[in-house]
Amino acid sequence: MFNARDWLAANIQAAAGVSDQSWETVAGFALLWSLFEERMCGTEAKKDVLEDIARQYTARTLTNDMQSAYAYWVDRYLIAEGAATKFDELFDRLSGKADVQAILIDSSPALDRQVFALLMIVYRLRNNLFHGVKRIETFNDQGENLQMASRALASLLEHFGIH
Repeated sequence: MFNARDWLAANIQAAAGVSDQSWETVAGFALLWSLFEERMCGTEAKKDVLEDIARQYTARTLTNDMQSAYAYWVDRYLIAEGAATKFDELFDRLSGKADVQAILIDSSPALDRQVFALLMIVYRLRNNLFHGVKRIETFNDQGENLQMASRALASLLEHFGIH
């Protein structure tokens, strides 16, 4: 059986330094995203589709995992040292950037706006990972970020009855 991880470690120098935890985190995120996009986005995730999903979120609050991810990303992209640079790197394209920034800055955004911000951040992480912006050399540094994204996706899938 072909093992992509073994092949990468043998043929791509940077892959040899990727931890077991990082391999698992990246693979888990990729699988959750694939399920989310197929089941919730009609295989075409984009800003307006994510806004529609956010509007359909009917709970009165975010789940604990979604709250944790939201707080983590407020800190990562607004408060922590280097936050502005990280936010600019996440949103290398303008689509949704101003919307998400305004939501994260707002001290009490509407629930559907919080869900939209979560989805846009996860979407940008997906785009950056799948389109090469997140180089393999950075996988060990992306663990918590992708764990938060995976937890938020899993919570949304559960909320919408996709188990």
